Amino acid sequence: MADRQKVKHLENDYTKQINNASQSARGDGGHMSKLRKKRAMIILGIFLVFVAVFSAQIIYSKVNLHSVQTQVVTSKKQLAKQKKDNSKLTEEVKLLHNNDYMQKLIRAKYFYTKPGETVYSFPSDKATDVTAK
Repeated sequence: MADRQKVKHLENDYTKQINNASQSARGDGGHMSKLRKKRAMIILGIFLVFVAVFSAQIIYSKVNLHSVQTQVVTSKKQLAKQKKDNSKLTEEVKLLHNNDYMQKLIRAKYFYTKPGETVYSFPSDKATDVTAK
């Protein structure tokens, strides 16, 4: 190291030209290196902005998908309930077309009797509902 301190570098045009040529060949020239780093940071920043935007869109889409799936499940439950109610009502309509059932229903619900018929009611008797199944 002592030998290096004794060596002096000349600052003339030739040595400056040689130093610039060697720095550009190595790629670590002061000004060019800073420019490349700045460009790399700008490109990295733009890339990160795109990643953030696309990530937000993916998260938003997943939230919407979950909401739609919840609505579908709720709608399916309501549909099943409505189908069950519809089948009960269809069965009841079929029964209402049956004369025997209609007579029993009218007699039980509205307390009608056939001519000459006497109805006896006991306190221990429970009223029967012909509409219940």
